[in-house]
Amino acid sequence: MTAAEIAAIHMPPTSFWPLLLPIAIGVMVSGLVISMVQVVIGGLLTLWLMYKFAMELHRPVPGHGH
Repeated sequence: MTAAEIAAIHMPPTSFWPLLLPIAIGVMVSGLVISMVQVVIGGLLTLWLMYKFAMELHRPVPGHGH
């Protein structure tokens, strides 16, 4: 594999959504022991983070001429 072929490989930008999503799931699951309000908040946060994570790659990345 040449350097030009390696440079042509498209890599997605770094993301912090995969780190936040398990935290939100943990908030939701720990709410089963603590309170129903925490379950609802964790569930809504989980859904929102899943949406943001899924839509992340659908926006253009600056400097990638696509």
